[in-house]
Amino acid sequence: MLEMRNEIERNLRAHVADDDEVLPKTVSKLSCSYTSGEGEDEVSVEGNIYLVGTAHFSKASQCDVIRKVHPHAVMVELCEKRDFLLHFEEEVLLRELQAPDSFKNIKKLFKENGVVFALMMILFKAISGSMARQLGTFPGSEFRVAFQEAAKVDNCLFYLGDRDISITFHRAIAMLNIYQKMKLLICMVKSVNADIKSEVMEEFKDTDVLDKVILDITEYFPLLAEVLIKERDQYLAHQLRSAFADCWLIQKEQEKDEPIKIVGVVGIAHVKGIIATFNNNINIKELKRIPKPKRDWIKIVLKFVLYGLVSYGTYRFMRRYLW
Repeated sequence: MLEMRNEIERNLRAHVADDDEVLPKTVSKLSCSYTSGEGEDEVSVEGNIYLVGTAHFSKASQCDVIRKVHPHAVMVELCEKRDFLLHFEEEVLLRELQAPDSFKNIKKLFKENGVVFALMMILFKAISGSMARQLGTFPGSEFRVAFQEAAKVDNCLFYLGDRDISITFHRAIAMLNIYQKMKLLICMVKSVNADIKSEVMEEFKDTDVLDKVILDITEYFPLLAEVLIKERDQYLAHQLRSAFADCWLIQKEQEKDEPIKIVGVVGIAHVKGIIATFNNNINIKELKRIPKPKRDWIKIVLKFVLYGLVSYGTYRFMRRYLW
């Protein structure tokens, strides 16, 4: 059965279904099916995936969908490194986000990931803290709402569907040359203390921090849209197919046969991409691959600058006091 489960994951197909249910406008319904074999060997699977695009007032929308559908599984656009959003109240998140990292953690980040990646992660946290401070709330809390609603549904599985943020940033960095990396870091530094305009303040309250930062980055670096947005669309689509296949396997083990229902809660910017790529052959191994790091030129330059300053300082000291 495990082999059939994997076959369903690879070959599940879907199309946008007519809305025969009263659903919020932010919800897209995908009708899914898989069929193989004939006669007694025939395997037929059907069900629906309800994609909830998080936008203004979307918290109420996803609650309505989960309560009405009673899904077998709920998937949210988070990875394991960001699952803290599910378990803490906003006051705690705001406090932790604005607290400085310890020197030990920062040193470890630089040592394990390189200068550019470490600076990006530090700046990402700073930008998130700045946004949260101005908004007075923590954007992205809709995922916690989905988690809480899913817990109220009997035997409902819960999935973290997004690609690891470290892989996403590593793949993005690998696409840039040294000049572009410097430009990206400068743009992020400028964004740390940027003011959020009052006319878009309410819109930001229902936008995930990661998605907002990524959309800002791709405005300045369109070539990164492939890694930061399109690849994640594919990854999320694959994870929905995987969740669907898991639900089928559980039903078989329990000797049940009913249409599978899944609710996916994602940023509204991902909905079209997920639908467009859902039926494609998705190379999940490639999407998870971290490119072999090139020489860290920024680190080399910084070392030369540091050595140069030390050498010059030593020269001035010796010339003044010893020669």
